[in-house]
Amino acid sequence: MIPDEFNQLLTEGYCPGGKLRHRTATLIKLFPYVTTPPSKSAVVEDELSSFWGICGEISRLINGLNKGSKLDLHAIEATLKSKIETRDFPHLLDVVRMLAFDENGALSAFSLSAIPYLSFAKDNSTLREIGAFLYEVFFRQAQEAAYADPFSEKDGGNVLHKLIYQCLPSADPAGAGAEDCRYHKLDVGLSEVFEKDWGFLCDNPSMLHVHFPEFAKLYGFIYQLRVIEKLNNCFDEESLDPIFFTLDWESCSAIRRAYLGGWKRVEPKIETVFSHVNCLELLNHLSPEGLNSPYTYLELKEWTLNADPEQRDEFNQGLDYVISFYKETFSPKSGWGEYETLDTNKWDCEILNKVERLWQLVDYQFEKSSRGRAADGYAKWLFTLAQKNYIKRRGHIGHTLAFSRDQIMFLTRLAVGEKEKFRLREFWLELERRGVAFDHESRRKIVELFERLNLLEKKSDSGDAQYVRAII
Repeated sequence: MIPDEFNQLLTEGYCPGGKLRHRTATLIKLFPYVTTPPSKSAVVEDELSSFWGICGEISRLINGLNKGSKLDLHAIEATLKSKIETRDFPHLLDVVRMLAFDENGALSAFSLSAIPYLSFAKDNSTLREIGAFLYEVFFRQAQEAAYADPFSEKDGGNVLHKLIYQCLPSADPAGAGAEDCRYHKLDVGLSEVFEKDWGFLCDNPSMLHVHFPEFAKLYGFIYQLRVIEKLNNCFDEESLDPIFFTLDWESCSAIRRAYLGGWKRVEPKIETVFSHVNCLELLNHLSPEGLNSPYTYLELKEWTLNADPEQRDEFNQGLDYVISFYKETFSPKSGWGEYETLDTNKWDCEILNKVERLWQLVDYQFEKSSRGRAADGYAKWLFTLAQKNYIKRRGHIGHTLAFSRDQIMFLTRLAVGEKEKFRLREFWLELERRGVAFDHESRRKIVELFERLNLLEKKSDSGDAQYVRAII
């Protein structure tokens, strides 16, 4: 690609109509967020907490259905009246209202089959994108593997549930183009265990009905943290460590591994997410032979090991052009002074060093210019997801990631699965397979909880002779 054509491509993307803007995702979609933070809407924050609307979106994608509209009691009243004869129809409506609709009058997840009908209290395109993102990253592959329609259990034996379901309007199948939304999925070691857990939930419809939001939320949260850590590792191919959580009923100190290896570790990396999004977006304008877009840092590193010298030289020239374009286009008012002193000779490959220099350039610009608000707003979505579900304030040491008792019980049910009991040592390893870890103090508190609930079978005090029983 000659410079004039390349310059036009970059200018059209980053300076449309002469106005500078950073791109959230075009060539490589990694996350579903926008730069407008969710904190401006209490409704959005509530949705990130409950996750039912997002799960409605996921379930429609699984079933190949169009976006649902918000349903209230009036949407089924006429159909209900035509299907049943009663002398006291208003009383029946009251029963249906209490059973199948929430305090705001919107349809609730009264049964498994109702989930595809769930919508948001107020429609929000980013919330819908989060559903599409989770479907693409996790549920599409799992769906194709085994469970095509986990929401087909229409009534669960409840006659009234069946009646209400029959009164819901027919859901329209999605039209052409419904499958076009594709996110670039990174391998962070969760796919295999996710499919196992999803299969377990689909085989146990009552659990799926209750825990679908917690399941989708947890896997989505851990996946994103691991992706961000992988991006921050840049060209290092080191394995990802599990993320440490505490328990919301225990105390915590700043010297514990649960603190240092949890929120303390991941919080500063989340702040860099929009810098990685834009660095990789810029890089993916370069598409040399043998390196197909979308690609990330490790795929680029692999390409450099196999490309011939002429290909590497061409990519090197394109990279120089991208760096020059960005420096001229997005220069902070204070200039690039401090940036020029940064060390960018970490790698034994010139291309890799220049890529890291590009990343530092983007990150420095967000830190030193007013455009940092866009980066903050983008990262705020993941911060809010954490704060509404997995964060506990710990006094002077700040925040830690923390699970409630209910969340621990659900994780335990997933880890034990169909087994009647599970060795305690293996139980901790099963949690780590899901990206979750606990230090010694938290493990001790969990064991105490299991003992109180009679879920721990002891044949001796050693971990090899202790078993976690299945939760019924």
